[in-house]
Amino acid sequence: MKFYKNFTLTLFLSFLFNLNLPLFSEITEKTREFQSKYNVNNFQNSPVLINFPNPFSSQTYIYIRLPQKNSCLLKIYDLFGNLVKKYVLDGQQEYIIVWDGTDENNKKVSSGGYISVLDYQNIRVIRKIGYTKR
Repeated sequence: MKFYKNFTLTLFLSFLFNLNLPLFSEITEKTREFQSKYNVNNFQNSPVLINFPNPFSSQTYIYIRLPQKNSCLLKIYDLFGNLVKKYVLDGQQEYIIVWDGTDENNKKVSSGGYISVLDYQNIRVIRKIGYTKR
């Protein structure tokens, strides 16, 4: 069996990109069975917004998958509604953004909860992000 340097990230990305790694083939098959049984394939027409790890202490990977190549806007807010970081994304269908817990001025933000908001056409996807300083 192959050894993957960052096992947790490899597992996460295998789900996102549907990699056919030997270790995850059974999980992938079970996922397909579930999708078929419960007819959840309609999610392919919706944007996806996931971050991993969550909560994080040094950086988090924010994965965005759009139904088609297009531009979108990702904003990260604190729990008071203040804009912390903004990413203008253009022309791709998939994005992986690494957020290191800094604001627009590259200053470290405080520990706590944050909200990521993806605006794509007339659709808004919202996810919570937890940040803990070391």
